[in-house]
Amino acid sequence: MKTWLGVTVAVLGLQGGLARAELVDRVAAVVNRDIITLSEVEKRAAPELARLSAVREPQKRNEERERLLKQSLDTLIGEKLMEEQIRELGLSVTESELDAAVSDVKKQNHITDDTQFDQLLAGEGFNLKAYKDFLRKQMSRMKLVQMKVSPKVKVSEEDLKAAYTQFNKLESGECHCVVSG
Repeated sequence: MKTWLGVTVAVLGLQGGLARAELVDRVAAVVNRDIITLSEVEKRAAPELARLSAVREPQKRNEERERLLKQSLDTLIGEKLMEEQIRELGLSVTESELDAAVSDVKKQNHITDDTQFDQLLAGEGFNLKAYKDFLRKQMSRMKLVQMKVSPKVKVSEEDLKAAYTQFNKLESGECHCVVSG
């Protein structure tokens, strides 16, 4: 019995030696306990990265690629931090709020039936469920920002009047801008 076990272990050990390790993905960042992978960053940056093929100089293309990946990573980190705050504060979006937002999107795009809306979503790479998930996250983030920022923003009546006067001057052409270099 011991010999059989020894042979089995030896065979498995040899097979393990023949197996190859393959890098599937990399960790781009860790935000608290959440991991952001390089593939997530690249997926987020994909539309902008696709435009880089027009840049002929390899050095400029690489610099721009790095800039876009860093920008996408920063965005993903910010989103993870916001998602954590949303969970901690118990913020949520109700189904009625979500349905109202979908209706608004349909109105803005002059869409009258669900088939037409499904086609629009498909053109953007979404199905209805994925779009609602995306929209729910966006709305939750907006609630968080409103909750955190609104109490800190104070606009006095004088500020409002000054901005209104400035806007009227711009609209009437009275405002003269001096550019110095």
